[in-house]
Amino acid sequence: MDESSPTPRRLSKRKRAAFTIMPFLLLLLCLAGLNLWARSIVQSNPSPTSGAEPATAVPTEAPAMQSVATETTTSDTLNTGVPTLAATAAPPPTATAIPQPTLPATATITLLGPPDQSRVMAEDSLTVYWTWPLPLAEDQYFGVYLQEESGDTRVGRLEAANFGAGYRWQTQAQYLTDDGGEVSYLIKLETILSDTPLITSEPRTLFVLTSQ
Repeated sequence: MDESSPTPRRLSKRKRAAFTIMPFLLLLLCLAGLNLWARSIVQSNPSPTSGAEPATAVPTEAPAMQSVATETTTSDTLNTGVPTLAATAAPPPTATAIPQPTLPATATITLLGPPDQSRVMAEDSLTVYWTWPLPLAEDQYFGVYLQEESGDTRVGRLEAANFGAGYRWQTQAQYLTDDGGEVSYLIKLETILSDTPLITSEPRTLFVLTSQ
């Protein structure tokens, strides 16, 4: 029997051992490669030094507050960059006093007729006469008034002399009272510039009589 016959059997065992060890070698190579890759990443991103201060969070305004601040700045600032002042309410206008004409102390309205305590029938015509020593201004006129418990009531108006230099106002006596009786009247010099009369005559009384 040839001595060289056992050699092929020993070579076959070596191959088996190589195939058995090969996976473990490949696994070790993979682990070694992963270890080198992990070290390279750690070295490229160094950790902060112990002396560095930690980052401090900066508080920010809420979005709503930022929006309000932006709108206020935009609306209060013109293109020139000058902020506008807030509008203030203007004070209400004050009434301007209208100067009244100064009348002479001797200027008076003189009633001529009818005489005081006169009696007139309701169906009769009634004429009131008076004089005034000054010409009327453009804003002046005379008012004929009845004196009543509720106040004076104007029943006539004259804006110019119509009886020479004097004044005459005429009406029906029945228009001064509804059922006859005592009537008190007077004359006022007035102006369209004021509700206050400039001067007032003395009051006079007359009696309106009815036929019944």
